[in-house]
Amino acid sequence: MPLIIILLKVNITLALCYLLYYVLLRKLTFYQLNRAFFLGSLVLSGIMPLIRIRLEAPASPAPAILVGTSLDRLPVSMPATYDYSSIVQWLFLSGLVFMGFGVVFQLLSIARLYKRSRRIELQGLSLRQLPEPGNPFSFFRSIFLHPGQHSATELNLVIAHEQVHVRQWHSIDILVAAIARAFCWFNPIAWLLLKAMKQNLEFIADHAVLQEGAAPKAYQYSLLRISQDGPSVAFANNFNFSHIKTRIIMMNKKRSSPIQLTRYMAVIPLALTLVCSFGISMAQQKKVSVKDQPATEQQTVTQERQAKANAQPAAAPKEATFSTRTNHGEVTIQRVAPAAAAAPVSAATVQTPPPVVSQEGAALDAMLAKDRPVVVFDGARISYDEMKQIDPKTLKSVTILKGADALALYGDEAKGGVILITSNPPEQKQSVN
Repeated sequence: MPLIIILLKVNITLALCYLLYYVLLRKLTFYQLNRAFFLGSLVLSGIMPLIRIRLEAPASPAPAILVGTSLDRLPVSMPATYDYSSIVQWLFLSGLVFMGFGVVFQLLSIARLYKRSRRIELQGLSLRQLPEPGNPFSFFRSIFLHPGQHSATELNLVIAHEQVHVRQWHSIDILVAAIARAFCWFNPIAWLLLKAMKQNLEFIADHAVLQEGAAPKAYQYSLLRISQDGPSVAFANNFNFSHIKTRIIMMNKKRSSPIQLTRYMAVIPLALTLVCSFGISMAQQKKVSVKDQPATEQQTVTQERQAKANAQPAAAPKEATFSTRTNHGEVTIQRVAPAAAAAPVSAATVQTPPPVVSQEGAALDAMLAKDRPVVVFDGARISYDEMKQIDPKTLKSVTILKGADALALYGDEAKGGVILITSNPPEQKQSVN
């Protein structure tokens, strides 16, 4: 599958999922369900290019292909095309490498802080004390803070808040979303999704702290004060985050009614629509049109032609008649032959003289347009109209002479060749009938 198709599937899925969240789920207080929705959206976007449900079209007789290859080589003009997909690939990889370095840099920054910090015991918990005052945060199982910059009450709220992040492994959500943003760096939705996921994780922690009995006003004042402590770490779960006003609004918001849970049912038709749009392919024949383009490059290729025959068992033996027509009249070369026993038609390779155009009448016209052949029936020359009246059942053989052999018999009149027709003796004609 081309890279651009993969990127389209991933980013369209991501955009539709975020749109669903923004329109239906953003103002609900079911924060844990929203967290599950975000993670599910990332997983669905990642696996969407891998989902392939193939539906078979109604079976039809497969045609057998007879391929004819001429012995001559024809110069064919081929248009020079520029591969724009390579530009897309290089742009994508360049952005991915740049964003990947950003992810690694943030992880290394946290690792450096971990090495510079020292382990302390506080309230029976193992914490990491920052070497200098800064914004408290947590990353996976570690809580980073500077106890000296907080009052006792505020310190308890900070630890309670960060413990929620640690217990529920919120760092995994942020890291997965950051990696997704690195792959979809050109898509603004990927940036908005990471921001919304961080915000929702803070809603979860805020709600848990209040559920444990913290005074809402004291907690909200602590948020306002700590927001002045300095910049936060990008990939960490920070006690402070930029949209402090939104957090306070959500803390004071009335809990959503259980009836609002029905909004999450919209995820099902969205997922089915995406799977049907991107994952289902129908096995069917496609008609491809080729547009004429100016010639800018020449290559030598072998002339090829194709003929199709229905690949079904032949019926009972029948008489077969073969004829060729031209625009200047009709030359009929006929014979009687029993058809083969019932068997499927198979592919065969046929060599044909160059150059032949596959169009009714055009093949023989190309051969006869310049010089007509001499027609001889049982030793006597006849016209083309007379040749058409011959009963094919009376024919014994048809011989076509070209070149020196024809010129040796009839001189310059035979530049177009000689057709020698021999009929069966009278007794053989009766036996055939």
